Amino acid sequence: MKPIQFLLLAILGGGLAYYMLRLRTRVSDRLLICSLAAAAAVGILLPDLAIWAAHAVGVARGVDLVMYLTLFMLSYLIVLLSTKERQTKQKITRLVRALALENAVTSERQRKAA
Repeated sequence: MKPIQFLLLAILGGGLAYYMLRLRTRVSDRLLICSLAAAAAVGILLPDLAIWAAHAVGVARGVDLVMYLTLFMLSYLIVLLSTKERQTKQKITRLVRALALENAVTSERQRKAA
C-alpha cells in the first residue's frame, strides 16, 4: 500500500468519525454517508477498479469518472441546500409574522387595560 493511500484513508476515517460523532442527522443520511465512505475507501484501496468502471461506461480515465461523479453530487447538494435555505426562510417569515401579530394584540390589550 502506498503512503498516499494511508493518508487518504486517515482523512476519510477522520471525516466519517466527525460526521458520526458531532452531527445529528437522520438514519437514512447516516447510511448514505457510510455507503459513500465505503465506496471512497474501495476507490482508494483499489484504484484500478475506477479505471475499469470508467472504461465500462466509456470514459477514458478513472479520475475523469470520479470527477464527473463528484461534479454531479456537488450540483445535487447545491440544489438541496438551496431548497433547505428557502424553506428555512419561509419558516422564519411565518414565525416573525405570528410574533408580530401576537405582540400587536398584547399591546392593544395593555393599552385598553390602562
